[in-house]
Amino acid sequence: MRDAILSVLAEGPSNGYGLMQAIADRTDGGWRPSPGSVYPTLQQLVDEALIEPSDDSRRPEYRLTAQGEAQVAARSEEIDRAWREATRGPARAGDLRDALGTLQAAGRQVVQVGTDAQVAQAVAVLHAARRDLYGILAEAPPETAGEVAAPREVAP
Repeated sequence: MRDAILSVLAEGPSNGYGLMQAIADRTDGGWRPSPGSVYPTLQQLVDEALIEPSDDSRRPEYRLTAQGEAQVAARSEEIDRAWREATRGPARAGDLRDALGTLQAAGRQVVQVGTDAQVAQAVAVLHAARRDLYGILAEAPPETAGEVAAPREVAP
């Protein structure tokens, strides 16, 4: 979290919400830090004199101090490596997240308008899907860098 905040602030001042959004954008939504992790880290970085807030106490923008700029420069390789790690495979993660979102919407619809028998059938389908997902992991060797396994056929 520290390196992410420092590297984003190296690009320009930002408030806490802007930092959370920049990190999520930079990782294509793969990492969405919460206020509970961002704001305490901001306070710690202020205490260490690596960043400083603007005078606007309601929604301060933070900027690097000279000491913070020196730390970002000294740790640039580690910071770059951390961003590469954080963005590894985000498109696939985003695709899965989108599919789960549409599945959840369909599940809500079944609960709202389905009969008891339809709800029971939907529960069975979801249990089978969970088993199938674990089966995918159990049967496939780990992917090598850059290779993506072909999607499996799944009955609708």
